[in-house]
Amino acid sequence: MMRSLDRYLQEAGLLQVEAQRIQVPLGDWGGRLGSLLSLDARETWKAISAPIAARFQLPEQEVLDLIDRASQEWNELQTKWSLAIAYGQKPAAS
Repeated sequence: MMRSLDRYLQEAGLLQVEAQRIQVPLGDWGGRLGSLLSLDARETWKAISAPIAARFQLPEQEVLDLIDRASQEWNELQTKWSLAIAYGQKPAAS
């Protein structure tokens, strides 16, 4: 994916394209950023818990319990989320 991001920017005509991978904390252990990312991840998974439960023929409560357990593990294991970032410079107008 990382190579795709910078390639897409170059194909779009951007110059001096830079790409990097960063790791951010996921969970309360990572301070405010980690807490906010954890909340966002939990709520995203909860929002799609019904379709996941239906797809895997599980009770929705079981899926919600798995989401809660994953959230606890993010803190216990001090999980980091790896993100790819790419940016470039718009060419000067001719």
